[in-house]
Amino acid sequence: MSPGGVPLSRMPFALLALAYAGLWAGTGSESLAALAKSLSCLIILAGMILSWWFNRSRAFFVLVVLGLSQFLLMHSSLVGDQAFFRSTVVPVVCFLIPLNLYVFSRIQERGIFNAWGLKRMWFIGMQGVFVLAVILSRDAGLVSLITSPLAPAYAFTSLPPAAIFAYVLTFILLIRHSYGDFHLNSAMLGVLTASAVAFHFQANALSVPLFFAAAGLMLAVAMIQDSYSMAYFDELTGLPARRALKEEMLRLSGRYTIAMLDIDYFKKFNDTYGHTTGDAVLQLVASVIKETGGDAKPFRYGGEEFVIVFPDKRLQQALPYLEELREKVGTTAYISKDAGKHQKRSPRKLFVTVSIGAAEATGRLKTAEAVVKAADKALYRAKEQGRNCVSK
Repeated sequence: MSPGGVPLSRMPFALLALAYAGLWAGTGSESLAALAKSLSCLIILAGMILSWWFNRSRAFFVLVVLGLSQFLLMHSSLVGDQAFFRSTVVPVVCFLIPLNLYVFSRIQERGIFNAWGLKRMWFIGMQGVFVLAVILSRDAGLVSLITSPLAPAYAFTSLPPAAIFAYVLTFILLIRHSYGDFHLNSAMLGVLTASAVAFHFQANALSVPLFFAAAGLMLAVAMIQDSYSMAYFDELTGLPARRALKEEMLRLSGRYTIAMLDIDYFKKFNDTYGHTTGDAVLQLVASVIKETGGDAKPFRYGGEEFVIVFPDKRLQQALPYLEELREKVGTTAYISKDAGKHQKRSPRKLFVTVSIGAAEATGRLKTAEAVVKAADKALYRAKEQGRNCVSK
C-alpha cells in the first residue's frame, strides 16, 4: 500500500486517470499549459535527484530520456520547419522512447556516475546525435522506415506504424522479461503507457507535459516503495524483516503471544546440499509460515530463525496454530535438482523440521522484548527436548 492508501499496483492507473482528467479539463488554457510544462520539468528533475539519491540507475536513465524528449517536443521552434518537425522528428522520438524503456528496464543497478553509467549515457548520447543529424540534414529519408504514416483508412492514431509496433512489442517484453524490483517494473509499464497516450494526443499542448509528469511521478513513487520494501522486508523470503518486527513490538499491548521458530540442523543441511538449496528451503519454510492461522504476523528474524506474533492471543490459544505449522513444515517437501547433482543422484524430496518456542505477555513479562527473550529460551528447550516440537 502507498501512504495514501492506494495499492501500488493501481497507482500508475490513478496517475494516468488524473493526467487524462487534466487534459480534458484544461484544453485551450494557455496558462495551464505553461504551468503543466514547468511542473513536468520539476517532477522529472526531482525524480532524477531521487533516483541518484536511492542509486536507482534504471529510473535515472529513463527520466533522462523523458526529460530530453520533453525538452525537444516543447521547443519545436528550435527546429524551425514545423511541418518537418511534426512529420519526422516527433515520430523518431516516439519510436525511441519505448526502445529506451526496454533497454533500461533490463539493465542491472550498477550505478550512475561510474564507468557503467558513462556507457549508458553514451547510448543516450548517440541517439541524441542521430536525432540532431536528422534535424540538421532535413533528410526525412534517413528515418523513412520509422516515419511512414498509417493509411488514412486505418489512421486510428497519430503514432506511425513503427512506433506502434515498438510500443506493443515493448509492452509484451516488459511483462515477460521484467528484471529487478517489482514496483519499478510496474512503473515502467505505466511510463510506457503514459508516453504512448501523450503522443496519441500530441496535438493538444497539455498532452506531453501532463503525461510525462505522470510518468515521472510513477517512477518516483516506485522508487520510494522499493526503498521501503528493502528497509522493511526480507529480500529472500518476502517476509517483514527485523526492522518491521521492532516497530510491531512497539505497538503491542495487553495480551499477545510471540513465538520463535528455528529450522533444525540447518547448518548441516547447507553443508550437505549447498547454500542455493538452503536459500530455496528458507523460501519454502517462509511460504508455509505465511499461511499460519490465528491472525499470526510472521517475520524473518535472521538466518534460519523466524518470529511469529499473535496479537490479542494467549499462549494456549496460539499453541494449536504453532503445532499445525510445525507439522505442515515437516510434511512439505522440497524437490531439488541441484541437490541431486550435488549428491550424484536423481532429484529427490528433501524435508526439514522446525523447533518452536513460545511465550505470552504476563505480569512478569511486561515488555515485548522480555516476551521475545522468554520465547527464545523456550526455543532452546524445544531443541533440548529433541527438536521438531513446540515448547512453552
